[in-house]
Amino acid sequence: MPYDICEDEAALDYIEGEMARRGVTQELIDETRASTELQMLKDLKQMAAESRDLEAYDHQGATPVRGVIILWLVAYLLFLKHSVQTYMLTCASCCRSKTANRYLKDNHFKS
Repeated sequence: MPYDICEDEAALDYIEGEMARRGVTQELIDETRASTELQMLKDLKQMAAESRDLEAYDHQGATPVRGVIILWLVAYLLFLKHSVQTYMLTCASCCRSKTANRYLKDNHFKS
């Protein structure tokens, strides 16, 4: 998403305003981002309903269960990263300091 990598406040305000004007909500963004994981989970449930082996290796040496677990772990880590960024940036805007931005950059919390 453009706002994930935007560092200019004026540009960020414009992007967020345009997204809001077009009806792009955080819920829609979250659903879109999770669509791959949700489809994999749906496929996994279908496989289980058909009594298929969820631990069967494919041509790449992966199993359906492990694939879903890895994707959900990545999604969770990205959620945590976003939550820390949002919290720190909110704190920075409240006290009008760049401390949060410096903290995020120093600790590699870049999008």
